[in-house]
Amino acid sequence: EAGALKLKIEPTDLTDAVAGAVHDTRRSLEDHEIILRVPPDLPLVRVDPQLFHHMLINLLDNAGRYADAGTPIIVAAARSIGEITLSILDEGPGLPQGRERDLFETFSRKREILQLLERCIHAQGVRIFIGEETGLASMDACTVVTAPYAADGKVLGVLGVIGPTRMAYERVIPMVQATADLLGAALNPGAQAQ
Repeated sequence: EAGALKLKIEPTDLTDAVAGAVHDTRRSLEDHEIILRVPPDLPLVRVDPQLFHHMLINLLDNAGRYADAGTPIIVAAARSIGEITLSILDEGPGLPQGRERDLFETFSRKREILQLLERCIHAQGVRIFIGEETGLASMDACTVVTAPYAADGKVLGVLGVIGPTRMAYERVIPMVQATADLLGAALNPGAQAQ
């Protein structure tokens, strides 16, 4: 397909990937204590190293820019059966105080979220809903950035990120698109990494 992202999936050391991304974002992280909890004995992960590096840089830079100065940023990885979870935790402003309950109640009413995501399933590329554009009153202080993912030319679903209305859109949008492309590639049994 014209314009399709060509992935170069290869085994990648998560410890090295995190260390490289922390090094490359050191300026935006300089007002924070960086706590790394990434065990060195994790198995290699199969990713496109360049896209993964960009994703980590975006997440770390966002944490550094929006978390209160002097607060820690934690990068943690954990292994469980069949998966590795990587988390980047910060103490940024997040939701306005008192809105957490409203947001989580929205998730418990799955139909509303599914209707929002269904609006995106046939979209070409990234869709952005800021505040009231979501159509959900409980999310008027949030932004939803979505992109469909596909395998074998068939749309399988929609990947979405929910964040504050004031976020680094120039970083989040390409990250959502790249993640949707990676997910589609991982779910496409016919396509092999080159």
